[in-house]
Amino acid sequence: MVKLRFRTLIITVFFSITVLSAQERINLGDNVDYVEYILQLQINRQYNTRGNTTQMYMDKEYNNGVIEAIVIQRYNELYTPLLKRANSIERHTFRNGKLYKTETIFPSLSLAEVKKYYNWHLSKSNKLNDYYFTPDYKEVIHIFLSEKSIPVCRHIETIGYLTHPISYYQEKISSKKAYEEEEKRKLKEYERNQKDEKKKQEELAFERKVKTPSEIFPASKLSNKKSIDIDFSEEAIKVLHHFMVGIAKRHPKAYERDLKSYNENLKLARARGHKPEDYSLHDLNIYITKLGSLTDITIDDTYIYDPKLDKSVMNEIPIGRLYLDSLKNLVKITNKPIISLKGIDYAVNAKFNFYYTPLQDEKEYSILFSKNKNGKIFLYDVDGLDRTRLRSFLNTDNKTKDLEKGKYSAKIQRIYPKARITHFQNYGEKKSVSVKMNSYRDEIKRVKKIETF
Repeated sequence: MVKLRFRTLIITVFFSITVLSAQERINLGDNVDYVEYILQLQINRQYNTRGNTTQMYMDKEYNNGVIEAIVIQRYNELYTPLLKRANSIERHTFRNGKLYKTETIFPSLSLAEVKKYYNWHLSKSNKLNDYYFTPDYKEVIHIFLSEKSIPVCRHIETIGYLTHPISYYQEKISSKKAYEEEEKRKLKEYERNQKDEKKKQEELAFERKVKTPSEIFPASKLSNKKSIDIDFSEEAIKVLHHFMVGIAKRHPKAYERDLKSYNENLKLARARGHKPEDYSLHDLNIYITKLGSLTDITIDDTYIYDPKLDKSVMNEIPIGRLYLDSLKNLVKITNKPIISLKGIDYAVNAKFNFYYTPLQDEKEYSILFSKNKNGKIFLYDVDGLDRTRLRSFLNTDNKTKDLEKGKYSAKIQRIYPKARITHFQNYGEKKSVSVKMNSYRDEIKRVKKIETF
């Protein structure tokens, strides 16, 4: 196998998958006995390699009893860069008992495929047209079509094969490299100029937006983002909670889906040691005018049922005028949103993001009561609960209204709805505020009969 040292790598000049040690490489000028030995060694290895499907056969050509050429035929050879198998015929020609040249023909490959293979294997640093030179230019690999239009790869010494002296090809390749380097430099300069122009146009477009009264900017774009605080009063959070409860009632399927997703995320958060306030049931946007006043609050894109389209669509849900009017005096901002351009401060409309999550507080009570045959309830121990309200509750709840006469103990759970708002103070610092609602609801967790009469 003839191998050349390109890029300090050993590159085969034919499609062999056999790996030889440093002592087993074939070079131009090697003795015929050594070349024959190495080629036979390759054949033996092919046959002894388990799973190998390549077949190799050796023929020898003699002239007056002296080996003039050794021909290796390879069948079903794997051409890795081409992702295919094909055949080749490799001819090693000798002069005066020394390897003079090696030619490999590829009957089942196109010239383009052969060039693709060698371009993949050989260094292009010393390539000129279809010639690949070794680093010292003393040897060359030439890829061409034979008279029968079959691709050939010829490996031979440069002097005597090519018409010009080695210095000619060195100068040609040197000029080619210089030209390619200059083209690369021009391309890099062009790409840099394009990038600079794109950046310039983006800056001009951003400047036009800043100077447009109706434009809205996210908090991350503001120049004074670290000095802006938004204050949600407890009453503001109660108003927001009331609005979100209404959304949940109007769009129960969307709410159930969002709640399931939130609970799954919260479970993962706890397992990973994350803070619960980093997760939300809904993301909301709060819009502040350049004068620093509240102009709108919306629920970020969420799927809700659209009766006109008869399907769920993603929409940004506005809070509505009634709620917005209630919140205008309940949400405060410390500084007007500002964007600085070329040393000038421009007041702009801004959008801030915050999280909303419904929570609840719970308290459990233990009570004793009885029910007579007429269904009348008598209270004994009410654990501090209001008797009138408790009696009405027990008479109407599904777990107690159909009870038989007798004495019972029960666990009452009182649930106080809460809402948590997590918003971003000073750009990056999160602030969470939880507020308990004024209302509550009772649930019967357990009823146990303790006496029959």
